[in-house]
Amino acid sequence: MRSYLIKHGIVAFVAAFLLTFSIAKFEVFSSIQFPLWASFAFLNLLFLLVFVLLNRSLKMASQQHFMTFFGTTFAIKFFAALGWMLYWGLMKGVKSNAFILSFFAIYFAFLFTMMVEIWFSTKRKTP
Repeated sequence: MRSYLIKHGIVAFVAAFLLTFSIAKFEVFSSIQFPLWASFAFLNLLFLLVFVLLNRSLKMASQQHFMTFFGTTFAIKFFAALGWMLYWGLMKGVKSNAFILSFFAIYFAFLFTMMVEIWFSTKRKTP
């Protein structure tokens, strides 16, 4: 768990730096500053929650439990991200391509970090 928190923290720091830089340098990002930071916070919390669930499932004895939790966490990530994008797109009227690209760039960076940690956690697990 500690290893993931360090990796996630590094990726979050880099993403926050790039977000700050983009907001300062590009007008298209400065007009949607609040949705970008809200999405950043939302994705941080979402991926930390999902990793806690997956990490807990790795401690279970059977592979069936892990696959059930893996499917559940995939659904949680998918529907939470879909709901978040629909909220900002339909309810708040944020229809910027910059927002969509930034959201999914952060999403896939956190997803990649989590999958790498899960991969190495399963490799370290004793049979």
